[in-house]
Amino acid sequence: MAKMLDRLGWRTWVHVKVMGANSGVSHDVDVLSVRRKEGRICLIECKTGDVTQKDVYNFWTKVYDTGAHLGLLAMIQGLSDPEALLFIEKNPYLRLLENIGECVDEQIMSRLKEI
Repeated sequence: MAKMLDRLGWRTWVHVKVMGANSGVSHDVDVLSVRRKEGRICLIECKTGDVTQKDVYNFWTKVYDTGAHLGLLAMIQGLSDPEALLFIEKNPYLRLLENIGECVDEQIMSRLKEI
């Protein structure tokens, strides 16, 4: 994910800790990315297994607490929890990139351009 975002003009760091602006809590982040032109901050959570509604809520809390502009949940599989899907769809600060295990890099890059 980080290498692909780098190619799209983002500056990235992997496996970092980010301090919550609101809580002061330290959050583990899989990929932290900053859009160089606009200074937009995006947190990326990479998941290889099942993701629950609680996982999605915890990720949203991390995005909100850090003051990031966007949170991207990148999943090898699809998200099967209907309530979690609805929460993501209704939340302008979250995006879902699912089933990437079935994609080639060019397909993932195309989907990343949309964020």
